[in-house]
Parts: sequence; C-alpha cells; structure tokens
Amino acid sequence: MNDRGDIVGRGRPVPGFEQAFLYTDESGLQALNSLIDPNSGWFLRAAGDINNSGEIAAEGLSGQNQTRAVKLIPSG
Repeated sequence: MNDRGDIVGRGRPVPGFEQAFLYTDESGLQALNSLIDPNSGWFLRAAGDINNSGEIAAEGLSGQNQTRAVKLIPSG
C-alpha cells in the first residue's frame, strides 16, 4: 500500500487463474490485466507492491509461459 491508500494484490474473482489487482479510492477494484495493452503477450498473475509514484512490482506470465518479475509504470 502506498501513502494514498492504493493497494495491490492478487485474487480470483471468477473461475480461472488468479490475477493481479489494483484498488484505488478513485477507481475501485481493477484487474491489472485490463490496464495493460491486450496485445502485449503478458498475463499479470500477482502484484506485490505499489510506490507513491504508482509504479507496481508484479509477477507476469509471458506468451512463452515463463514467469517474470515486471515493473508497471503508469502512463499519463
């Protein structure tokens, strides 16, 4: 959680894979996969931390089925 109260984590809101989420007071609960380019080839499975700049440390699954640490940087 950052100083604004934004929270990241993972969950399974519907049947299927667990996925990464972001909660903010402004936008409520959002799946991080809905906030990245759908053609990126990545599926975000978990988010572990968010800093005061909104950058998120997450775990992603690449199109080659390899798990990698990823850093998400907000645009705009």
